[in-house]
Amino acid sequence: MSIWKGKVALFKQQQQAIATNQKDVEGVKLAEEQKALLEKAKNEYEAKVRALGNTFHCQCCGKPATKPFVKVRQIEHGMHDNTYTETVYSDDWTRPGDLFECKQCNELTCADCLEDSICKFDWGKLIGQPL
Repeated sequence: MSIWKGKVALFKQQQQAIATNQKDVEGVKLAEEQKALLEKAKNEYEAKVRALGNTFHCQCCGKPATKPFVKVRQIEHGMHDNTYTETVYSDDWTRPGDLFECKQCNELTCADCLEDSICKFDWGKLIGQPL
């Protein structure tokens, strides 16, 4: 191989290494941006959960709500025989997903303080003994 062809081959290798390095740097930047976006979304979700817990809590033990109510919708797409149903889930931040309404007093109660959809305060009234 002649000297000039060796220099061209070396130059091509260097250019390929530079291009590969740039792609790696761009990949790292993209990964860092995605990580930052995920962290921001996580922080926003945690802030919403804290706000939900400040608004809604168990009337018996005071346990705060820890997750939103999840709405489920069925959407049909297509026409005639070519239809399919899509299930769409969305968070409803206006009501808690882990506190339930007592059927006697209609107050929000956690699962630990609820038996047969009646809170322990109302069970105490029903059996004549405070619980």
